[in-house]
Amino acid sequence: MINKLSSIVTDKTLLRYIIVGIFSTLTHYLIFIALYLAVGISVAVSTIIGFIGSWCVAYLMNYKYTFESKNSHANTVLRYSIVTVLGLVLNVIIMKSLVEGLDVHINIAFLVMSFVVFANNFFLSRKFVF
Repeated sequence: MINKLSSIVTDKTLLRYIIVGIFSTLTHYLIFIALYLAVGISVAVSTIIGFIGSWCVAYLMNYKYTFESKNSHANTVLRYSIVTVLGLVLNVIIMKSLVEGLDVHINIAFLVMSFVVFANNFFLSRKFVF
């Protein structure tokens, strides 16, 4: 059990995925906040647009840096798109449920959503995409 936990913590791919996730999440958050708070666009539309911006950052960095993929972009883009669409659905459901349904502060809701989508996307990226 301890060896398995240790290998997960020291896993180079996971650590790189976390770094990419930070850049990607920051991209998403800045776009989301700008659109939702500054422009007044709805939570759902703001988070979708932010998600698309973060997708571009995450795909390119994960392809080159995290997974050091040698697969063709034609295959990985399609698979990555499937994974991120699933993540997008989770994203919108969680944000709308927490912010509009339960009146959770947007920053707390964003953190919860980010953790759930991050875990889902890492597992699927590692096993299915790259």
